[in-house]
Amino acid sequence: MNLHTLLAFWTISILLTATPGADWAYVISAVFGLFLGYLAITATVAGGIGALVANMPLAIIILTFAGAAYLIKLGISLLRHPPLPKEGHERETGARR
Repeated sequence: MNLHTLLAFWTISILLTATPGADWAYVISAVFGLFLGYLAITATVAGGIGALVANMPLAIIILTFAGAAYLIKLGISLLRHPPLPKEGHERETGARR
């Protein structure tokens, strides 16, 4: 493959990737959520939690168990009170029966 063909391929690939399509309505909210999560983590580390964990190994253990306890609490609450489908939406079934 010559350089001209490769550059043309990459140009078209980048343009097709950057062009908004019908799926953007679903993707943008997910990307925004990821961005906010990374922003929160970056702010936390910049705020000094990274230095705290580096100097106190017990702190990472405490944070790990606190995070695990929170995830377990979320899982139990989800099992006890599962989300209900919205009014007017039917469950999708597969093609086979």
